[in-house]
Amino acid sequence: MAPSTPSNGGVPVLRYPLLFNGTNYRVWVPRMRWHMHGLRLWDFLTGQLPCPPCPSAPARPTVPDKATDEAKDKLLADYDDLVKSYESQFSAYSAWMDEDARAGSILIASMENEFAAEIADFERSHQMWSFLHDRYEPTGHSSYFVAIRQEQLICHGDLTVDELYTQLSVIWRQIDSLRHPLSPSTCEFCQGHQSDIELQRTYAFLTRLRDEYEHLRAQLLACHPFVSLMEALGDVCNEETRLRTAGLLPFCDCIGCSFFALTARCSSVPALEEEGAALSDSSDFTDSWIVTRVTWLVLALVVVILSIFGSLTGFVYLPLHLPVLTAPLWLLRPLLLLLSGIIGWVQLPYNSSESVSERPFDLVHSDVWGPAPFVSKGGEYLSDALRQVLSGQDTLAQFSCSGAHAQNGVAERKHRHLLETARALMLASSVPPHFWAEAVSTATYLINIQPSSALRGGIPLERLCGKAPNYSDLRLFGCVCYVLLAPRERTKLTAQSVECLFRI
Repeated sequence: MAPSTPSNGGVPVLRYPLLFNGTNYRVWVPRMRWHMHGLRLWDFLTGQLPCPPCPSAPARPTVPDKATDEAKDKLLADYDDLVKSYESQFSAYSAWMDEDARAGSILIASMENEFAAEIADFERSHQMWSFLHDRYEPTGHSSYFVAIRQEQLICHGDLTVDELYTQLSVIWRQIDSLRHPLSPSTCEFCQGHQSDIELQRTYAFLTRLRDEYEHLRAQLLACHPFVSLMEALGDVCNEETRLRTAGLLPFCDCIGCSFFALTARCSSVPALEEEGAALSDSSDFTDSWIVTRVTWLVLALVVVILSIFGSLTGFVYLPLHLPVLTAPLWLLRPLLLLLSGIIGWVQLPYNSSESVSERPFDLVHSDVWGPAPFVSKGGEYLSDALRQVLSGQDTLAQFSCSGAHAQNGVAERKHRHLLETARALMLASSVPPHFWAEAVSTATYLINIQPSSALRGGIPLERLCGKAPNYSDLRLFGCVCYVLLAPRERTKLTAQSVECLFRI
């Protein structure tokens, strides 16, 4: 709801909610800039809209006694023109003074009283703003060094991707404020320099990611042209969601996720609530650490008692979603061993897959099986050659956890379908086991030419090639067939064909 205008003709003072307190200048200035832009008062603060000169009222002309009527009329007409010009100039001057006073009032109202008193004696709002800039704007090489040092200290640790990017962007905005301003919209050199800065920050963001993101980082670094920072952030956030779904990252800061996902909050740089925020003193940090330890000791004791009670009564109850602050490793590791011995590990159900591709091969679920009867040991997709091929095709690879077959359920179910069909073919035709590859190939072809429930009765081969399959060439798998030999393999006196087994 718009604020009401006072009955005396004044205008409301719309102060900014964030008050300047002497330490938050870097946060307060850009927000005040947008606030004053919205009120169309920013040019008054910066002095880009100068004050018009205060006009002087014209003196009434003196008409001579011997002047003719025509001369008198001309004098009065000229005076009327001067009066109108004076009124127009004075109206513009008054309007400027009113707007400048409103800008100064909003500026003072957006500051705490002790800091507002420093600028209350200035006559113009741009004088107030210039004083604040000279007084509180940090300049010099020392401030730039501090910002660079803070950027170097930021690491991913257990932060989420959004938290990591937020901390980096806070430091980057500080660094940008200490550099010379760029004009990429009008200057080609500034455009190139801005692109270099964007590339450097993309590298800085990717190099700070944890080892769990190594595969995605390698793919992003191999992309040509190189991805932008926002594109890299989006891909990494999607990978973070996949890793959390796969159980490779903690879901939340609760005691259940801390115990079963091995959560340990140990960030090297405290989270910045706002730019320029100061670190808490050592006494506050010590007190919070003591409170955290006591909290964890109490919660751990409750979990152990409930676990023992469950093992004796058959009713297992664990408060898996009690919010806590920190999961210290000194307490987490022994409790994990204790709880695993008392109640054993419980595997939680996996989320159902809801991924649907619009075109063939947009999304490929893959796994390796064989050679039969040996079991694959994994690692087939981790070779450098395959990574290069995938990067060259702009293909993003996502991997499931080792031993977590349910995470790749689509491929596992299709493997079971193929093997069950191949096993039925081999048992029905009594072919030797070393023909297992031919049986799987036949099973694959038969499945691709049959209606599929996943396609609502559609045929996979028809969807892919655009033509209906030909069923007239089908024969029984393993039946006797005679293959005509090549001319170089037969003579007029030898057999012209050889007996074989049919497999499509």
